[in-house]
Amino acid sequence: YEVELTVTDDRGDTNTTNVSVDVREPPEATFEDNGPVLTFEELVLNSTATTDDDGEILYDGSGPLGLGSGWVLNNNLVSSGETFTTEFEEPGTYEVGHLAADDVGAFDVVTRNITVKNRAPNVRLDVSTEETRVEEPVVSEPVTFDARDSFDVDGEIEAYDWVVDGESVDANATYVQTFDEPGAYDVELTITDDRGATNTTGTTVEVREAPSADFATDTNPRVSEDITLDSTATTDDDGEIVSTK
Repeated sequence: YEVELTVTDDRGDTNTTNVSVDVREPPEATFEDNGPVLTFEELVLNSTATTDDDGEILYDGSGPLGLGSGWVLNNNLVSSGETFTTEFEEPGTYEVGHLAADDVGAFDVVTRNITVKNRAPNVRLDVSTEETRVEEPVVSEPVTFDARDSFDVDGEIEAYDWVVDGESVDANATYVQTFDEPGAYDVELTITDDRGATNTTGTTVEVREAPSADFATDTNPRVSEDITLDSTATTDDDGEIVSTK
C-alpha cells in the first residue's frame, strides 16, 4: 500500500512524502497433541503444521519484536521450538497453547484444553505361610495375604476389598486366613485410590491335607538293646512323604 502525506504551512507552501506499507498475513498457528494422557505420561505437542504464507516462522526470538515461537502452559511461555514434551503429576484439565511468531513480528496463538486422567493404583499381592510353602499350605495352617507393596503414583490407596472363595472379608492391606478343608481357594483383591480408580488381582491357593504321622516300635525292649522305630504307617493322602525325623 502506498501512503502519501502532504503538509501545508500558513503561507501556502507545501511538501509531500510517500511511504510504502507492506501488509503481511500473520502466521497461522496450529498444533497436534497425543492427549488425553494419564498422570506421569508424556504429553507431546507438535507444531510442524503451523504455516506462514508470506514469511518465516522463527523460534529463536530474533524477530523485530524479540518474539520467538514457543509453547504456553497455563498462560506462561514455557518452551520454544517446534515440539514440546511435558508430563503432569496431578489429574485435571490443563490449557496449553502454541505461539507462532514470524520474521516481521506478526504472531498468532492457538490454545486448547488437555485432559490428564487419574492413573489407576498398582496392586501387589504376596502370599506366605509360616513354613514358606506358598504353593501348598496345609489345612489349619495360617496363610498371609499381603498387599502392603501396592501403591498409587498420583494419590493414595483408600480401600482394600478382599474376596476369598466367593465371600467378602473385612481386612486392610494384610489378611490372614486358615482353611479347614483341602482344595483350591480363589482369593481376589481390589484396591481403590482416593479418586475412585481401581485395580484388581487374584491368586489361587491349593490347600492340602497335612500328612498323618504314625510309627511303631518294639515292645518291652531291654536295657542297652537296640530298638526299631518304624514310620511306614505314616501316610499322606494327597502327596508323598519325602522325609521323616
